[in-house]
Parts: sequence; C-alpha cells; structure tokens
Amino acid sequence: MTDPADPRIYLAAERTFLAWIRTGISLIAFGFVIEKFDFFLRRLALLLHTHPPHHAHFSGLGLAFIFLGLITLIVGGVSHLGTIRRLKEGSYRPRTGLLIIYGAVLLTTTLILAITIAGMRS
Repeated sequence: MTDPADPRIYLAAERTFLAWIRTGISLIAFGFVIEKFDFFLRRLALLLHTHPPHHAHFSGLGLAFIFLGLITLIVGGVSHLGTIRRLKEGSYRPRTGLLIIYGAVLLTTTLILAITIAGMRS
C-alpha cells in the first residue's frame, strides 16, 4: 500500500470529490432543463389552444433529478470527508455499498425518464 502521507493520494481524493460535484451540478442542471421543457409544453398547448397529452408531463421527473443532484452533492461531500479521515488514520478501505446503492438509484431514475420519453413517442 502507498504511504498515506503521499500527496498523490490526497490529490486523487480531491479529483474524486470534484467528479462528485460535477455530477451533482450536471444532474441539477438536467432537472432544470426537464422542468423548463415541461413548462414550455404547457405554454405551447395554451398558445395553440390544445390540451397537452396526458402522459407528456415531466414535472415530477425534473424535480427528481434536481433532488438526486442535491443528494449527489451531499453523498460526495460526506464520502470525501470520510475518505480523508480514514486516510489520516491509515485505515482506508473503499466503500462500495454506498456507491452501488447510489448507482442503482441513478439508473432507476434514468430508466424512468427513458420510459416516459418512449411513452410520449407512441
């Protein structure tokens, strides 16, 4: 195992933390895009004097992505602080359980978005 005092280990932890932040901000931005698109569809339906299709509402899904982005920022911060603490103690072990749960939630949310979009096409 590499010496915990090696600055490369701490720099790697910082890069991982920045990846968590980048992912969280991207998810929040994507959630806002979904919300704005839902707003656009509703306004377009009003302008054209039609009713939007019953299944064409993304409102809850956009909020879900915003919430998932916030959770990503929190999980990334807590994970980074725990990693730095364990590195200083010399007892670092990768935490895969949390990452598997997070990945499953992200995959489920993305699949729901894909199913919603596929339902709009039919």
